[in-house]
Amino acid sequence: PTTAQMATLSRKAVCVLGCALPLLVVVYFDRLMAFFTRQWTYGIENGVVLQPVLATVDPVVHRSRKRAAAYYEEQRPLFEAAAKRFYLNQHFVETARNFSGRDTSFYDLVEKRLRAMAELLKTQGRDDFRIEKDKCSMANFFVKNKLPMPPVLNRWADREKFLADVRSGAALTGVSKFPVFLKFCHLTQGSAHSVRPVPSAKWLHANVREVEAWTNRLWTFQADDWTRPWFEASNALTKPMVPGILLQGPAALSTNYLTGASYAVEVKVEVLWGRAYLAIVFPEGLDHVEPIVTRPNGNFTAEVYNDYLEVITLHGHSLSKSAWYNWIFEEGHMDCVWQLGERAATLMGIDEVRIDIFISRGDPLGCVINEDSISSGHPYGAHGPFLTKLWFEPHKHKWYRPYTSNVPVYEQTAADHPAFIAEVDRRHRHAGKL
Repeated sequence: PTTAQMATLSRKAVCVLGCALPLLVVVYFDRLMAFFTRQWTYGIENGVVLQPVLATVDPVVHRSRKRAAAYYEEQRPLFEAAAKRFYLNQHFVETARNFSGRDTSFYDLVEKRLRAMAELLKTQGRDDFRIEKDKCSMANFFVKNKLPMPPVLNRWADREKFLADVRSGAALTGVSKFPVFLKFCHLTQGSAHSVRPVPSAKWLHANVREVEAWTNRLWTFQADDWTRPWFEASNALTKPMVPGILLQGPAALSTNYLTGASYAVEVKVEVLWGRAYLAIVFPEGLDHVEPIVTRPNGNFTAEVYNDYLEVITLHGHSLSKSAWYNWIFEEGHMDCVWQLGERAATLMGIDEVRIDIFISRGDPLGCVINEDSISSGHPYGAHGPFLTKLWFEPHKHKWYRPYTSNVPVYEQTAADHPAFIAEVDRRHRHAGKL
């Protein structure tokens, strides 16, 4: 071809590419968005890529990582001792088979856990993951084990029965305290908007059609954990979930006296080997200020992050004495959170779990469980790599005491757990000597 012909062909090729590229972006937009979101959550939120880079150029980040390392070194012997006396359900022995020293990220272990659970579901029909992925099973576990939680007022497994009760008002029979909350059992991701507050019986009567539309839309909705690296395994676990709805009473609110605003204050505590390591406090709901609480030398300490950017760049700062939520520490609420989280995790016989707990101003002994997570995607700042070590090392050395249960985790009670059975035996023997 001549030079002119080559130039013509080049212009046509550029034109074709210029027209095709936007079309490809449109066609594959969802996939591209999902891919880049997962890379962001793994590399930036989880800190695998961003933290090491920032630590070399930003002294604030360097100091944050140094404090986290010192906390880990102090706590590690305590967690080794805890693991050596911890009774681990055999199911969680199986879900950690593929853990290795190359897993340096908390997300790595979460993904391997969920992949193992998906395989056990496929090969053995094990559905222990319902302890998180099915809110009805989760709530039933807390109730059966007499763990404090906002009361479950009603439950429906049949859509038409639920809608009939909504229309007639029977759904709120016996309810005297509002707001109450309608929650879909088979949907746990916040993005599904599967929780609906009901502020009053009058409101429900006036918004029947809205509730009907919400119910019909989500009853057959398939959960999609598309923002997480473990989305395939997570979706495989939620696919067989049976739809249902529960009605739950409210958590107590706490008031910011400076503004008059009230909040359901939630604390999400990470528990490994039956011992709490850190917690994230949400004094003003999700996506606002987020103090990360640790317990060095037995004293609770808060490192405060005011927004998302501060969280991912590790720019925390000390809790101000003027912060309206200082009552959390002044009134001693974290002791209740630590103890309740540890008891719930021990009853599950689980190596790692996040227990989400409500607290209320003026009632430091009245903490109650909201829910749990076996696949937490929350950023833990500089503590993430050390959480990973504490989770993996007891598996590497097999420090734990494995036990086999005839019931799935979500149906387990103290009567199925060797630690609590042994405690009852000790009490009986002691009573016999008196």
